[in-house]
Amino acid sequence: MDRRKDSTRQAPLWISIASVLLIVGAVAVALAALQHLPVNGPGVGQGALDVETTLDTNIAGLAQPEGVSFSPDGASIATIGVFTPCPPSPHQLTACAHGLAVFNAVTGNLIRLALIEPLLGLGISGLSAQNGPYISVYGVGWTPDSKWYGLIYSVFNTPRPTAPDNLQDSGLLLINPGSGDVSVIRGDSGYFPSLGSPAANHPIWNTKRQNQLPPSTLTPSLLYSWADSGTPQALDPVLSPITHLPGNADSFAPVGNPDGHSPFTIWQPGTLIGPGSWELSGQRSAFVTTFPAWSDSGKRVGVFTAGVSLPTPTRAMGIVSAPASVGSPHITPPDSFISAPARDMALTRVQESIGAYGWAQIAWSPDGAILASVTCFARQGEMMELRDTLSGALLGQTALPLSTNDPGCRDLGQTQKGPYPHPNLTIAWSPDGHQLVLADTAAATLTIWQIISSR
Repeated sequence: MDRRKDSTRQAPLWISIASVLLIVGAVAVALAALQHLPVNGPGVGQGALDVETTLDTNIAGLAQPEGVSFSPDGASIATIGVFTPCPPSPHQLTACAHGLAVFNAVTGNLIRLALIEPLLGLGISGLSAQNGPYISVYGVGWTPDSKWYGLIYSVFNTPRPTAPDNLQDSGLLLINPGSGDVSVIRGDSGYFPSLGSPAANHPIWNTKRQNQLPPSTLTPSLLYSWADSGTPQALDPVLSPITHLPGNADSFAPVGNPDGHSPFTIWQPGTLIGPGSWELSGQRSAFVTTFPAWSDSGKRVGVFTAGVSLPTPTRAMGIVSAPASVGSPHITPPDSFISAPARDMALTRVQESIGAYGWAQIAWSPDGAILASVTCFARQGEMMELRDTLSGALLGQTALPLSTNDPGCRDLGQTQKGPYPHPNLTIAWSPDGHQLVLADTAAATLTIWQIISSR
């Protein structure tokens, strides 16, 4: 494996004018376009979805946004995408140039647009869509102080990597949008933990020591804290099936953002799956989440996968949305499932909207008061829905304007590229729960709603 020898690096954001002259010109055009980015809105939503604003990143030259996240201070929204033109390649990597876009969470204005490849020492000869290298990226979000944005990257010599020999470089890239500094920590990205199926355990990165810890299996629990450890520590480890949720992880408790403000629960943004599409014993439904988490100090970051086996309500045992032939979603399975009741009535209502087959993408507000969901095979069309977690009552809903070529969140039936999830739709809450954003990769849009709380 041809691995670069230097393990860390500090450099200004726009490095080596000679090496990126053509790229800077393209990015400058994108910046100018994005400053005049058309905004659909402010539109009037329905119920708690009060005001809707849509940013079309494609007009700015950045397409296929994914991994959208709010900074912990709530001031910024970041997303990773590719520069156009870059045709989608569902079953392989592309050689398109990648960018990090940071927006003001209030105005929607662009704060920073950074080209990723030059920060990794890759020249412009490798940035065409016809030639390599081929790069996989996955955003791990912001450090707890909202200063740095991190992403895990892997560089390959083929669009369909099948063996470690295809890997040329990998590691964790940290970008400071404010100062323009970058830091690269080279190491194993976890792309090949096992050949055949994705693994739930990923490496943990130490940003202060500039090194990496090997993957660690999470002790089954509904609640975690980094404490002073190198890995999240289970609070109240689960030793047997849970019949009643503990007070720190039920419908009255905060969910928490795993961005350094511990403790946080397992109820992170994820996928709720009908019993027929995962086939757990006892006709139980499945909840699976893969999420990045930062320690309190920002010294460590990792990506973790967990799962809960849920009882299926009677009304969810029939064919409600997806047909029986829909199969299973291609997502990373957890090491094991915790057998427990549904966190709240809102989760039960989403189970009923899914039925026996299919799935929904869901995300709780950090205080645990509202559950946002998109039922991926809804017969009336996919909608963003908000429910009160205590009562399950519908607080607001709005149809997603999906084109005929936009799979919505049904794309989880396709083959996953690499060890980290890249769904077409990504839901993220602001830390204060007053905003909700939906990234649509196929449509190249970020839709932001202002939320009216029901409590």
